[in-house]
Amino acid sequence: MPPEGSGERFSGFGGIKGKDRYEGAEWTTLNTGASLLTDAVTAFDCSLDEMIDRGTHSIVLGSVEAGQDPGCRAGVDLLAGWLSATRCVR
Repeated sequence: MPPEGSGERFSGFGGIKGKDRYEGAEWTTLNTGASLLTDAVTAFDCSLDEMIDRGTHSIVLGSVEAGQDPGCRAGVDLLAGWLSATRCVR
């Protein structure tokens, strides 16, 4: 599934409903058991520390358990942003 169409399809844009929104997507399972699209640009696999509900939204706080970024060199797991810069980290 092309990345530019994934978000629209998963959101139900165009009238696609229920499990049909995910048809054709390839998934893998991360360390915590969370599902991830196999062609995701990057991923942070987090465990839930706290969830703060405010009105119609929630603030989710978590600890990073693992990560992946296929754009980083061998031996480096993911690209992270810090102080207006990005770095590949292990």
